[in-house]
Amino acid sequence: MKRKTLRILGNRGTTTVPIAIRRMLGLNKNDVLSFSITDADTFTVKRERLCKTCKPATPPNQKQIADFMGTMPPSIRENIIAYCLNSGGKGAANP
Repeated sequence: MKRKTLRILGNRGTTTVPIAIRRMLGLNKNDVLSFSITDADTFTVKRERLCKTCKPATPPNQKQIADFMGTMPPSIRENIIAYCLNSGGKGAANP
C-alpha cells in the first residue's frame, strides 16, 4: 500500500519534496526535474539526466579546496581567507 504525504502549494507555486522521498530516489540539490500531466488531478515528477556521462555534483572536500587555494598567489589567498572569516562562512549573504 502506498503511503500518502501531503504538502501545501505556496503562494509562488512552490512546495518541498519530502526528505524521505528525496533520499529514497537519490534526489540532490540542483537535480533537474520534469513535470508531466497524467490526468486532470495527477502529474508525474521525474529526475532528468541531461548528460549520459555527467556525474552528480559533489561538494569539494578540504583537500580539493586546499589544492585549489595553493594555486593562487598568497595575497589572493589571504584575501579569500579574511573574507570567509569576516563573513562567518556565509559569503556575501552576510555582509
